[in-house]
Amino acid sequence: MNRPSTTARSIATMLRSLAFDDGGQDLIEYALLSGAVGAAGALLIPSIVTGMQSAYVNWQTNVRSVWQPCGPGASPC
Repeated sequence: MNRPSTTARSIATMLRSLAFDDGGQDLIEYALLSGAVGAAGALLIPSIVTGMQSAYVNWQTNVRSVWQPCGPGASPC
């Protein structure tokens, strides 16, 4: 009889249990998801900052061009 040794059977049993055990899978998925979100944020934030900066500069320019100070002696403008 060629029967596997006890050690080989225990290793096979351990590998089988590891293959079918899904405990900790959600932790790995959350780590991958947070890594993807972090990478996307690192790539997109510079373009968002540039767009927001140009929007505020344009807004400031438009507000300054519309505003006119009151003349001397004018009570309500």
